[in-house]
Amino acid sequence: MSPSVIPAVGPLISSLVSSGVSRYGSFKLLGPVAIFDGVRVKPVPQSKEDIFRDKNLSHIDKRRLMRFLMFAAGEFEQSKELIDNTDIPFLDFLTSTFSLTEEIARTITFAMAYCSSQSEPTLPALHRVRNCLRSTGRYGPSAFLVGYYGGSGEIAQGFCRTSAVNGGVYILGRNVLAINRTDGNSETSRQSRYTIEVEGIPESLISQCLISSPHHVPEHLCSLAASTSTLGPTTGILQAVAVARCIAIVERPILLNSPPPGTSHGDEGPTVAEAPEPDTSILVFPPGSLPHGSTTSSVHVLTTGPGTMSAPAGKWIIYITMPLFELTATSPESLLKPYLDFVLSLADSSGLETRPLFLTHYIQHLRPSRGSPAPEDDNPCSILITPSLCPHTTQSPDEAALVAEAIFWKAVSFLKSVRGGLQLSGAESSAEDIAIEGFWPPAGVTDEESDDGW
Repeated sequence: MSPSVIPAVGPLISSLVSSGVSRYGSFKLLGPVAIFDGVRVKPVPQSKEDIFRDKNLSHIDKRRLMRFLMFAAGEFEQSKELIDNTDIPFLDFLTSTFSLTEEIARTITFAMAYCSSQSEPTLPALHRVRNCLRSTGRYGPSAFLVGYYGGSGEIAQGFCRTSAVNGGVYILGRNVLAINRTDGNSETSRQSRYTIEVEGIPESLISQCLISSPHHVPEHLCSLAASTSTLGPTTGILQAVAVARCIAIVERPILLNSPPPGTSHGDEGPTVAEAPEPDTSILVFPPGSLPHGSTTSSVHVLTTGPGTMSAPAGKWIIYITMPLFELTATSPESLLKPYLDFVLSLADSSGLETRPLFLTHYIQHLRPSRGSPAPEDDNPCSILITPSLCPHTTQSPDEAALVAEAIFWKAVSFLKSVRGGLQLSGAESSAEDIAIEGFWPPAGVTDEESDDGW
């Protein structure tokens, strides 16, 4: 329900490798990336070779573009070009500092930095461009991977499986009926315990520390909760309050008039499958590029086909995503109709009208943080609230990985403060403080060694 692609270099890929979850999934390279400039759909170059082969760019434009790409791929934080320019709109930075044309600057802004609006500041956008440049070539020409069998949902299943093999317990398909605080001093949550009543389970669950999404924490416990959020260097100051989304299933591929990228294998990490033809793509609509479309938000259209194992042969899934910076009474159908109609016109229809076999629209509301900001480690909290989903199509997986690690260390800090130590092995707590050197524990039982039938 929240589709995304995975940068080939970043926190999530590192987590997949370090945890061993990569062995439970397969991935393929994202296919072509294109941008609609208001007149036509143009492929976005994926490499230096693509730039030099582009006959629509003059030699001067190519030199200026290459100068910017070399700057963006390096350590630019202390550069003279960035002094006093970190917070100006990235689009203005490209045209004023590197003398790029408006057309090239918009392509970089919306189809390389994947900015959501024209006002996004320069520094986080530059970080996204650098990640894109450094990710290109790790597994092949594309900077992004697409997970099989539904993308991020299948990745979550892989983490759940790894946790279960190593002793984690999951209760699925049951509602949380109540959460109550017991045994603690009313003045502090340091010694609190929580009882959780779960539908269909007679005994209550007891925990010293809770990690929850905002909507599970009852009102009477909000004063004890700490909101945990991690704004990574690529996040910037996105102020989206909701996301308008559309999912459509069609029987014809979406043609962006771009040659398929090749594939290759990296030295480590997830297996990247080779595909005979690209059945995945991203099409970007900058703000104001489409008549009757949004003038404030860019729109991303992700297409996945049968090669991703998420659609049967002869079917393609279209995901349309539009961040909303203020709540509106306009329906998601009305907001996204211009984009859906345009994308359907790109289908290989041989002159026939393309109609979706399945179509749904919805608004995904990004819940505001509840609870106070997370305290410093000398005064940890026992209830940690996760932030709302990052609405960024290309950054949300990495942001989720950063948030997970931040919450882990907050939970470790609290448990150490009340137990005097934390046993990673699951044994009884001891007074001896156990040093935890890394996010991922030492390799233990593998799925081949377990006797649970997995």
